[in-house]
Amino acid sequence: HRWTTDDIVTAQIAIGEISKIKQPSGQPLRYLDLGCGNGSVLQMTSWGLIEKYDLKAFGIEARSEAAALARRSLSFNVGKENVGNLISVIHGDFRDLERKVPFEDGKGNNNPDQLTNFYHTKEEKFNLVTGTP
Repeated sequence: HRWTTDDIVTAQIAIGEISKIKQPSGQPLRYLDLGCGNGSVLQMTSWGLIEKYDLKAFGIEARSEAAALARRSLSFNVGKENVGNLISVIHGDFRDLERKVPFEDGKGNNNPDQLTNFYHTKEEKFNLVTGTP
């Protein structure tokens, strides 16, 4: 991962754009970060949304080491109680997840409950999607 301000700018724009849209009451805000890497955009965007919205956030990452790092970083910075409940990192290729192909992995190990939650949330459509630059 390269260190630039791109992640900060992406998160700030995402938060600004979603705040322009009126969220129906009683509906969670469904957020997806594609190619989340170490989770920096997912984390910063979630920080900006978690207090204002009923948040369901997912990061998708194909590299198992990066997915594991993102989970670790999120547990330190947004709390272990929120990781897997409000914010989840799924290790896999989004194209495989779309086809519901089981994704076998080692270090990035997916929690079956988080995958089920992802598939259920995906059926409802995402309100916000970011792609890590």
